[in-house]
Amino acid sequence: MNFCVLVVCLINIVSAFSVVYFGDEVLVLRLLLGGLAVDSLVMIVGVFGEASQVYVTSLNFHLYAKRFLVNQIGKSSRCYKSRRYILRHMKSWYLIRIGFFSSNFFDQTTPLVLADFCIISTINLLLLDR
Repeated sequence: MNFCVLVVCLINIVSAFSVVYFGDEVLVLRLLLGGLAVDSLVMIVGVFGEASQVYVTSLNFHLYAKRFLVNQIGKSSRCYKSRRYILRHMKSWYLIRIGFFSSNFFDQTTPLVLADFCIISTINLLLLDR
């Protein structure tokens, strides 16, 4: 996954820069590079967005299960020990995360952060060229 994130961001930055820089040269080149830029942006938002939904769904399930079990056990007053046991057991549950790089994982805002990085890097390349 690490290599995929790097390659997609690099393709997006280089193709968007090339579309603007070589825009007047050849129409075929402009269409090809524009298509690459759009495809890589769709991959960032689409595929990485779905990877972030794994974490969000896992988090929502964890919260819903906790709320449900606490409400069900809380209705009977004689189940204090089992309620405490279940809450301790639920704290040991892990959330499902799709990781990339060393300690990062895809959460809800990761695709937007990656798209923002690609856009800002393209703008920086264009400003350095002028």
